[in-house]
Amino acid sequence: MSKISIIIPVYNAKEYLSRCLTSVCGQTYQELEIICVDDGSTDGSGEVVDRFAETDPRIRVIHQKNGGESHARNIGLQASSGEYIGFMDCDDWIEPDMYATLLGNMLEKEVDLVACGFFIDTDVDSRAEENQLPVAGTVFGRTELFGYVYKRDYYKAFTGYIWCKLYKRHLLLRDGEWLQFDEDMRLGGDNLFSLKALSRVTRACYVPCSFYHYYQRDTSAMHTRVDLTAWLGILKGYERGILYLQENRIEEDIIPWLQRFRGYWAYRIAGYAYEQKNALIFRMCQAVMQEHKEMYMVLNNEYPGRIRDYQAVLSQTIIEDNELVN
Repeated sequence: MSKISIIIPVYNAKEYLSRCLTSVCGQTYQELEIICVDDGSTDGSGEVVDRFAETDPRIRVIHQKNGGESHARNIGLQASSGEYIGFMDCDDWIEPDMYATLLGNMLEKEVDLVACGFFIDTDVDSRAEENQLPVAGTVFGRTELFGYVYKRDYYKAFTGYIWCKLYKRHLLLRDGEWLQFDEDMRLGGDNLFSLKALSRVTRACYVPCSFYHYYQRDTSAMHTRVDLTAWLGILKGYERGILYLQENRIEEDIIPWLQRFRGYWAYRIAGYAYEQKNALIFRMCQAVMQEHKEMYMVLNNEYPGRIRDYQAVLSQTIIEDNELVN
C-alpha cells in the first residue's frame, strides 16, 4: 500500500490535540506516517503527542526549540518518507474517510494533487463552505487550478489552504531539495508555499465533499490582533507570490487576483492598526492599499460595500500624536 505522510506542527494546543490526533489515527486508510513536530510547546502539548505515540507506532514525534510554524513544517517534510504528503493544523480534525477518498481519486485519475472541501468550525457552529460556481468533475490543468484557488468569491470551498489537499511527493521534492516554507514570515508562509506547489502541478482534481474541519479559536495565530508585525507577513507572502509568478512567467493572468488579496489583507491589518493606534503600520497598510486600489475596485465591482469600506480606510488620516482621525 502507498504511504501517506501527514505533517502536523504542534505548539501550545493541549486542549485540542487529542481530538486532532484521534481523527488522524482513526482514518479508514491505515498506511499513514503521522509526523508531529512539537515546536517548543510549554503547555504540555509535547506530552500529549508522546502519549499518543506510545499507543500508535505510526506517530513520529520530533521535539525542538520554538522556531515557528514554517520551520516546524520544513522539519516535518525533511523527516517524511511517504509517497504522498498531507498537512494538518494541530487544533483541527478530519473526517474518517478523508485520506482514503483523496488517495483513491489520486490513483484512479493519475493526478499530482487532489483537493477537497472543508468545514469552518467554532465552539458553537459548524458549516461546510460551498462553491458558488461548479468545479470541473474531471481532471484539470494548472491554469484552471489557479483560477479555482484564487477566485475565492466563486470557489470558497476550493482554497489555497494546504491542509485540504493531498500532494504527490515529487511536487514538493525536486532534485533532492524540498520546497520550503519561508521561515521569516510568522504568518503567510503557507500561502506562498501553496502557490509554489500549485505552480508545479500538471494534473489535478477536486472532490466535492467536505472532510477537513478548520477550527477557528479566538486565541489562534490567525485570529488574534495583538502582534501586528506578524500579520504583516501575510502582505509579504502575497508580494513574494506576485514576484514569483512574474519572474517565472507562470500564470501571470492570475496576478491581479493576488493583488486583490494583498489589498484586502492590507485593509484588514489597517483596521487592526487603527484599533491599536499604531500609526506606522496603519500608514504602511494604506500605502499597500493605494498600490492595489485600481485592481481591488475592478475585481470587487459586484460588491459596492467592499469598495466603500476600502475607500473609507484610505480616506482616514493620522496626526503626529499617533491619534487616528477621519
